[in-house]
Amino acid sequence: MFQFTDRQIQIPENKRKKSEISSLIHELTMDQKISLCVEILERNPEHRRPEDLQIIQAFTSKNKFLKQIQEEEGEGTLRECYKRMLIEFYDENQVVLEQGERAHQFFIILSGNVSVYVYRDPKVDVREEGLDKAALIKKRSFNTNKLISGESFGEMALLNDNLRSASIICDSKCIFGVLSKKDYKEILQKAHENRVNQQLKEFHGCMKQYNVSTKLLDILFTAFQSFHYQFRQTVYFQGQQSKQEIYLIKNGEFLITESNDNLFSPKKFVSNVALLQKGQFFGDHECFQNIEKRQQNVICNSENGVVLKIQLSSLIQRLCEMLVYRENKQDWKGNQDN
Repeated sequence: MFQFTDRQIQIPENKRKKSEISSLIHELTMDQKISLCVEILERNPEHRRPEDLQIIQAFTSKNKFLKQIQEEEGEGTLRECYKRMLIEFYDENQVVLEQGERAHQFFIILSGNVSVYVYRDPKVDVREEGLDKAALIKKRSFNTNKLISGESFGEMALLNDNLRSASIICDSKCIFGVLSKKDYKEILQKAHENRVNQQLKEFHGCMKQYNVSTKLLDILFTAFQSFHYQFRQTVYFQGQQSKQEIYLIKNGEFLITESNDNLFSPKKFVSNVALLQKGQFFGDHECFQNIEKRQQNVICNSENGVVLKIQLSSLIQRLCEMLVYRENKQDWKGNQDN
C-alpha cells in the first residue's frame, strides 16, 4: 500500500454554496482535487460536513452509476452514499477483485487506472512456480477493458448476490472510493422509509378536511396508487370505461369538462364543469352509481399534477378491515372491563 500526500486544500467560508463549491473544484488541478477527496474520505464518516459531500459529488459527477442513483433514488440518497464511502489505496499490479469471489463492495476510481480480466473458457490451468496472483490471473485470462479515473466497477455487487464476473488489477498506483453492499442496502431502506412516511404525511394532509380517523387513513393509504400528470394531459375521457376507480388530488389542479353528446344539436361543444384542487375527489360518481362509462373529461390544468387512485373494491375492503379492527378493539375493551 502507499500513501498519497499533497498540500491540503482549504475551502474558504465564503465558498460553501453548491454552485460556488462546484466552481472552486473546477479551478483546481487534478492533483489538488484528488488530494481534497482523499482528505475528506479519510475522515470519520460522522465528521463529514455537507460541503465535504458536495465536493466529492462535484468530483465524481460524471460517473454513470452514481448519476443513476441520483436520478432513481434522489440526491439525498446519493449524499448518504458519499457519507458512508471509505477510501482504499492499492499498488501497481495489485489485485483488487478476482473473478468468482463473493461481491461485497462497489469501487469508484479517484486516481489511477485498472484493467479488467475475464477467464478463458475453459479456464487455462497455469502451474508456473514463482508467479504472483496478478500474473496467474493475467495468464489465465483475456484483458477485456481498461478503466480510468472517474469510472467505476463492482456496481452489480450492490444490486444482486452474484459472484464477481471479472478480475480487476491495478495498472498503476490507485485510490478508490469504496461503498459496501451492507451500507448501500441500509441507505436504500432508510430512503424508502422516508419516502413512505412523507407520502403518508401528504396523504393525511389531503384528507384533513374530511375528519377521517388517523387509523383509517393509514389503512387506506396502502390501497392508493400515485400517478403524475403534466399540463393538458388527460386522466380519462368522457365515454371511457370507468373501471370502478376513484381519484384523490394530491397536488395541482384538474379541470372537469363535459362534452355535448346530443345527436340532434347542430354544434358540438365542451363546457367547463369544475376546477378541482388538492384534497378533492373525482370519478366517484360513476363508481357509486354503478355507471359503466365516464360522464366527464378530466384534464390536468397545472404544470404538474399528482393524483392518488384507488379501486372501489379496494376501498370497500379497507373499510371492512377498519370495521373489524374497531369490533375487535371493542371486544377487547369489554373483556378488560369484565
